[in-house]
Amino acid sequence: LTSEEAAYLAGLIDGEGSIAVRRFARKENCSGCRFLPGLTVTNTYLPVLLDLKDLFDGTISKHDSGKYALARGFKSTKMCYNWFIHHQKAAHILEKILPYLMIKRSQAENALTFARQNISRENYQTQERLDILFGFYLKSRELNGAKLTEDEKGRLRPILRPYKVRPRPNCSEKDCGKPHYGHGLCRHHYRQ
Repeated sequence: LTSEEAAYLAGLIDGEGSIAVRRFARKENCSGCRFLPGLTVTNTYLPVLLDLKDLFDGTISKHDSGKYALARGFKSTKMCYNWFIHHQKAAHILEKILPYLMIKRSQAENALTFARQNISRENYQTQERLDILFGFYLKSRELNGAKLTEDEKGRLRPILRPYKVRPRPNCSEKDCGKPHYGHGLCRHHYRQ
């Protein structure tokens, strides 16, 4: 990443983007959620976002801004596109563009500090550790303009639940006893 590319991306993010610690639903861990640093740029001009995807990877999705605009009394119905990237790729980009950020520097510093917490599955094993990650998420929301009441923070706070391992059912064929594969049958009976 050249200094010109880093400065260009920083300008795009300052003007058209967002930097946040995002929360995703995850059933595989005991908290039911996962927190990741992320970058997003929204624009109506798709070639700019395709260039970002070519340079940095990430994902592009459509965002129908027409409904949003009409609900607020605007006449514009242009299609918007979002480029987003998460986790360590986002942290790597943030490290490169941090010197060039002006408006969203505090959001970038929060996301980078969060990324340096060595995020792994072990971080979701204790409520104390989960609360530290949740603190970064709340700070990110506040830096991006959300005004949360204490009641809302309490509802958003993830609670560590005991992990339940469900026993795997056996094949429904008489006298089989092999583990279930699909439609109530073991692999052998399922393929027949």
